[in-house]
Amino acid sequence: AALLISSRGFRGATTREIADRVGIRQPSLFNHFPSKQAILTELLFFDLHVPADVADQLATAAGSPAVRLMSYTLWDLSWYQDMPFDLRGLHEDLVAMPGLESFQKDLERWQRAIESLLSQGLKAAEFRPDALPFVPAILDTLSWQFARSSHHAQPGQPRLVTQDAACLLMRGLLARPQRTSQVLQEARKAVVDV
Repeated sequence: AALLISSRGFRGATTREIADRVGIRQPSLFNHFPSKQAILTELLFFDLHVPADVADQLATAAGSPAVRLMSYTLWDLSWYQDMPFDLRGLHEDLVAMPGLESFQKDLERWQRAIESLLSQGLKAAEFRPDALPFVPAILDTLSWQFARSSHHAQPGQPRLVTQDAACLLMRGLLARPQRTSQVLQEARKAVVDV
């Protein structure tokens, strides 16, 4: 469903095609989901709601903003890399559909949580101010890349390493980039509750 909806659009993907791709008959699909919108709602829950909850949790936690942002980045990249389906491209225009407004709120909540972490890091003098505007876009791009590499990897292609990508982001963001290893070590100890 995720691949069909992202490639053909919500209206272009049919429940018959979704059922065929899954290997079941269309009536069986409706035993699990009453409508195509119910399928989309489930996909958007994983793509927007869960990451917004984790970002909120870390934005309001105690401790170093750099460590909390590193914790979020490690979690986010692993989340999308291990996702059993490819969610790239789903939420761009779909969250404006009637009945899906809560996911637009989740997207906004995610943005506020990341901005809060960045603001806290700036106040704590942990982050470079010139790097702040790029972080949400970089996080989004990295998430997409990890999802893409997971779902479209060629045989023998090495798996991307979440730690390497998170460290790359933090080295560009930290006021003292030499702290990246220390921030990573502390972030690994943090527990993200999903």
